[in-house]
Amino acid sequence: MTLRSDHPDMIRGALIVLVVWGHLLELNGFNGRLYFAIYLFHIPAFTMISGMFSKSRLDAKDISRMCRRLVLPLVIFQVLYFVVLDQVLPHRVFGLLTPVWIIWFLFSLVTWKLLLPLALRLSHPVLVAFFVALIAGFMDDIGREFSLSRTLVFFPAFLIGHIYGERILSAAIRHRAVLIGLFVVLVCAAFVAADHVNIRWLWGSHPYVRIPQDTPGVFFRAVSIVLGIVASVAFFAVVPARSSSLARLGRHTMPVFLLHGFPVIFFWLSGLQLGQSLLFASATAVTALAISISIAWGAQLWSAMCSS
Repeated sequence: MTLRSDHPDMIRGALIVLVVWGHLLELNGFNGRLYFAIYLFHIPAFTMISGMFSKSRLDAKDISRMCRRLVLPLVIFQVLYFVVLDQVLPHRVFGLLTPVWIIWFLFSLVTWKLLLPLALRLSHPVLVAFFVALIAGFMDDIGREFSLSRTLVFFPAFLIGHIYGERILSAAIRHRAVLIGLFVVLVCAAFVAADHVNIRWLWGSHPYVRIPQDTPGVFFRAVSIVLGIVASVAFFAVVPARSSSLARLGRHTMPVFLLHGFPVIFFWLSGLQLGQSLLFASATAVTALAISISIAWGAQLWSAMCSS
């Protein structure tokens, strides 16, 4: 699809800061309300943006490019994060064939891009993907391994981004006020729901049997998928239509994504005790912005040096 505006880059710039911020918030565990609100939409939003820039047909050149830009970094950083986390935080390592921590997204992204041409042959690809995601939750073997559960859970968002991307971004600009209001409502609702809903429903990485609940798990998964997509569209309206700083950051999301884990791990190991407070939220937000800008600036500088 053709997206001539810088708005997608600005969205990616805002989202990568949220990715880093969400990981920094994990210092205080996974039960924070702010953490819950961020995870309501930032994964499906990034997935939708990725779908917007994926091709419906793949030739040998596309496969080669995918191997260089996605598969090679996936393999390298899978090994790097495996080695580091196995030494300092071994409870976060589940095996060499299970994508380590943040690397799951690269694994799923490659899978989504390969599945896209096949899925588009279906009459109703989004609906099929949605029901497959719901059915997969009943299968105990579909979980973290090979990022299979998350690949299926977020595939509907990827398809929606690819099929309806231009219309979504256009609506985000035309109906900005309404969508911003909707986003505020959804975030407030997330703050309330955080005390009652298990955060693992937003991760999308576990089968139903692994998450204890009184209500059928298929209900939580269906609601989390739908609300995640709706909140993502609303978030697109929140991002400024013009921001050169965000656009520059958005053009370097890959190095920020790949490298931010190392300073985040250092932050976790620092042992800071700020509690679930406004000070903690503010400190981690500023740190996330600093990490993102520093890595993006370094990547831009490295690219300029290599091309000169």
